[in-house]
Amino acid sequence: MAVNVTEGNSVSGDTVKFSSYALHKCLIGFGAINGVLNAGIFWLMHGGDVTMQFDLVSIVADLVITGLILGAILFACAVPLTKKDMRAGAFIAPETFGGVASIVPRSYGAAMLVVGVVAGAFMGLLGVVAAFALSAPLPMVAMMVLKGCACAFGGAAAGYLSLVFTTRSFGGE
Repeated sequence: MAVNVTEGNSVSGDTVKFSSYALHKCLIGFGAINGVLNAGIFWLMHGGDVTMQFDLVSIVADLVITGLILGAILFACAVPLTKKDMRAGAFIAPETFGGVASIVPRSYGAAMLVVGVVAGAFMGLLGVVAAFALSAPLPMVAMMVLKGCACAFGGAAAGYLSLVFTTRSFGGE
């Protein structure tokens, strides 16, 4: 029996395509949940001073460092969970991966590093665009929203690369 990914861990016997599995996991599990958690952590860290302002450098530095950490931690969590879902037959692995999947090494440590760097670079780029679009410096609440959104997008990207690594590396088990 397979794990039905649309209903969490309930056993239903359904197997879905990899694209459907990845979309659900990346948008909700790795994206939205990461965004909410990181925005909440940001509020707990900076909520005492709502007059705080964040300039371009502090926005980008905060998002890049967060992305590096988020990507590595998410990779470490996603790989064993995806292996478990693969063994349960939750999704049908594709024959090949194209495009961005080619940047993910087959070595666990190297892949974790690449996923962290990609998430950090992606989130830093989002920070630069947002800082110019929103006319930095940003107030604390705007930075909290930006960090939540950037973590959602960075988490989704890191999650997808983690799924690709796991499926490609452990698909034959």
